[in-house]
Amino acid sequence: MKLGFVFLSVVLISFSSVLQVYAESDSVTIHEWDIPTLDSAPHDIVVGTNGMIWFTEINTNKIGMFNPDTKEFKEYDIPTPSSRPHGLVTDESGNVWFTEVGAGKIGKLDIQTETITEYLTPTLNSGPHTPIFSDQNTLWFTEQSASQIGKLDINTGNIEEFKTLIPSANPYGIITDDDGNAWFAELRGHHVGRVDAVTDEVTEYSLPTENSGPRRITIDSNGILWITQYNAGKIASFDPNTNEITEYDTSSDSSGPYAIWVDPYDNVWFSMTGIYKMGKLDQSTQKIEEYDMPSPQTHIKFIHSDDKGNIWFPNYNNNKIGVIMIDDAMQDTEADMHDDQEMSEAQGIAYYPSPLKQIQEGVKPTSVTCTEGLELVLKFSNGNPACIKSASAEKLIERGWAIHVLPDYEKSENNNSVIFTTGDYDVQTESVNYFENSKGYLAKPSADGGYPGVIMIHEFWGLNDNIKQMAEKLASHGYVVFAVDLYDGKVGTTTDEARQLRSSFEQSQWTENMNTAVSYIEENYAPSSIGSIGWCFGGGQSLNLALNNDDMNATVIYYGQLVTDTEELSKINWPILGIFAELDNGIPPETVKEFKSALDEIEVENDITIYPGVNHAFANPSGDRYAPNESKDAWQKTLAFFEQNLN
Repeated sequence: MKLGFVFLSVVLISFSSVLQVYAESDSVTIHEWDIPTLDSAPHDIVVGTNGMIWFTEINTNKIGMFNPDTKEFKEYDIPTPSSRPHGLVTDESGNVWFTEVGAGKIGKLDIQTETITEYLTPTLNSGPHTPIFSDQNTLWFTEQSASQIGKLDINTGNIEEFKTLIPSANPYGIITDDDGNAWFAELRGHHVGRVDAVTDEVTEYSLPTENSGPRRITIDSNGILWITQYNAGKIASFDPNTNEITEYDTSSDSSGPYAIWVDPYDNVWFSMTGIYKMGKLDQSTQKIEEYDMPSPQTHIKFIHSDDKGNIWFPNYNNNKIGVIMIDDAMQDTEADMHDDQEMSEAQGIAYYPSPLKQIQEGVKPTSVTCTEGLELVLKFSNGNPACIKSASAEKLIERGWAIHVLPDYEKSENNNSVIFTTGDYDVQTESVNYFENSKGYLAKPSADGGYPGVIMIHEFWGLNDNIKQMAEKLASHGYVVFAVDLYDGKVGTTTDEARQLRSSFEQSQWTENMNTAVSYIEENYAPSSIGSIGWCFGGGQSLNLALNNDDMNATVIYYGQLVTDTEELSKINWPILGIFAELDNGIPPETVKEFKSALDEIEVENDITIYPGVNHAFANPSGDRYAPNESKDAWQKTLAFFEQNLN
């Protein structure tokens, strides 16, 4: 048993409170079925690996099973009297593991033999509540009464226990991440905690709203944690990588958000026991819909989704099992979309089917067409397309939940030498090992002499031939150009490949990588000055380098993610050139103008251009958004800017 841990202090970087717009919706179909045993009080529910629906009956000491195909129930008695089964989960073999809050035990129902095995927790009356697997051998669970987290090795039966740092925290819900760490919600207060899978250290994080009563916790495909705040009428998201917390208001402070789950499409579903409704947050639109439930005073303590996205729930007060049918909802949505189509045609607006419908018809995700007024993005987690309002695109891209849609990279047959002019210097190149597994591309004038240095940062795709050619062209104007490699030598040729590459690294790695490249140039070529330039993803990294290295003398940003906080930008005391596109909804003109205003306010010299009528990545000659005239003008601005500020 492990009880003592060092407190790791955490600085919450930022949080925001979002007031949502609510829509009572009839776009889903809800079915419910009566459980055979009266007053069983179904508490938690799980969709098993065999497709069966399993649930705990806390009042009658049973585990229930519902067959969604035959609509038949089966119930299993637990040996220990007054065991009060609470939470449950299934393993890879389909066996059901459950907590016995009244007996201080963990139970296992073997679905082959239909026998139940029980494991007593080391701490008596520990009150085990919610279980979850981190791998096929390790079962984590909360012990609310003892304010502990338990970990059961299902092969040996050994149980370890970990005390919460805050006394009487009452840990309730629990989830695990891809690294095997256990995250839990502390009902008493306003904290979530983590048990590190490697070190066993316990860390706790404070949510902004005090005494909000975090009850349940889940995780989406991007690794973002979602928490219900039972006492505050809110749900919250927490990014473990950045410590960013966002709180979302429901329609009522007394809505009592209880259960929470993320479906296969990254929609966040949650129950509201104070107003007897179910809620759904669509991450792509940042909009909450609320659904009335068919039975009076529906009290839902847990929810779970099947692989089709249907939402299963136990109706605690009404002794039922229910499901929100997303398949039926999709049929209703298609009917609604038909109505929208007729309306759009009447208004002279081109209408297009949903992204899912287009993909089913053979359209590539990057080629999906959205109805006018909507912007196409790809979900960062799985590469699936989404058509969303333009106003939402910037927010999602900034949070890393979505990415720009760019054509798959192919070596362009269009010779760009006319647009990106060559200078007077002959150029020599070499590949350089400079940081861990990264091999940069160095281009410099062949003639001996002292030249300014430039760190060049690739796009979303990686250090490909297009960027190497740009390094050679810039070097021909009299610069030592070091094109960095932020993907460990790998290059994406499709959007999905590039997305996976980008998700494999942390920002801290990229920052250290670029700083090492600066040091390499300084130590080997002693440049009189150093600048940076990047496009798209690299444009944002060019700004990031400026914020993390005070040896720079000039920064060029081509349509990269921006920072508008004046305190952060005050680290920069050299000129900035910004190249942006009017039609870029990821970095829209409004954000660019805020960026320029912030620079002006702190008196950082800047030259910001927003090119009209062009879109993100307009300067990439391999893409279908390539705009030659604007690219040529931007290149001339870049050369003049470096000439003025580096020579």
